Amino acid sequence: MKLNRKRAAVVGALVAAVALGGAVMPAQAAPAPVAKSSAVEIPVKKLPAGAKAKAATTSGRASAFTATSDVTLLPGDVLASNEYIETENGILYMQPDGNLVLDHTAGANLWASGTWNNPGAYAVLQTDGNFVVYKKDGGPTKGGALWSSRTWGNPNSHLSFQDDANLVVYRGDNAPVWSTRTWRVGDNTLSGGENLERGTWMSGVNAILVQDNRGYLGVFYRHEDKAYGVGPYSPGAYTRMQNDGNLVIYKADGGEGKGGATWASGTYGNPGAYFTFDANTSAAVLRKADGTELGHIGP
Repeated sequence: MKLNRKRAAVVGALVAAVALGGAVMPAQAAPAPVAKSSAVEIPVKKLPAGAKAKAATTSGRASAFTATSDVTLLPGDVLASNEYIETENGILYMQPDGNLVLDHTAGANLWASGTWNNPGAYAVLQTDGNFVVYKKDGGPTKGGALWSSRTWGNPNSHLSFQDDANLVVYRGDNAPVWSTRTWRVGDNTLSGGENLERGTWMSGVNAILVQDNRGYLGVFYRHEDKAYGVGPYSPGAYTRMQNDGNLVIYKADGGEGKGGATWASGTYGNPGAYFTFDANTSAAVLRKADGTELGHIGP
């Protein structure tokens, strides 16, 4: 059975904060202070009512490319404008505006091609192994490519939309040559020096913790119409658990020693601290090395 078939509408009154003793912790990134990011509402992504599941094009396949396991596209298969394919944890949707987007079924955005403002654009896995988004009137022999996986020179490849929400181009020998890097993080913990990269997520029974492609670090509920988190809109941002105990969201091109922090927990001075997501309670908690809570992401 699919998870979160509702894929809720935009959350209307949810707020996000990292709490310490019931108060919002100062957002400060070591070594220099960073202005505190205000609590944010996180929009929950959903398919529009008119979106169409991609119909099968070859005999012997399922009646639609919708499954609770991996979905495979073969050379020549097209994802037309307003069509989507779906797995247990992911939805790949060719938006009518021309942007190819990959969302988690819980409503988080994990990846996008960045090709909006091209109505009617479509995606195709070419026979040379390149996965390409073309303009409406473009094609392999016409030009008009807007984005590609740059995996040409690999005939007999296939595109696998995996049930962990990662989209992968595999060569004929099943070696991966490209992916959206939107996989699940296995142990649900960030230790000092580790990142939660753009589009990656931690899994729970009722929710996921995700570094949303739009820049938010948030908890999205699988079966409810809500999500909450921290950080401003900043496409491509990632979260780092620093060795000094500070949990920081950095811009895509930022980092320790470079600047570019968009939000921070302000908990520096706690070496050995770690950030964890409880799969059963959906609690996202920042803890000292001895397990004492420093703060948590929550409403």
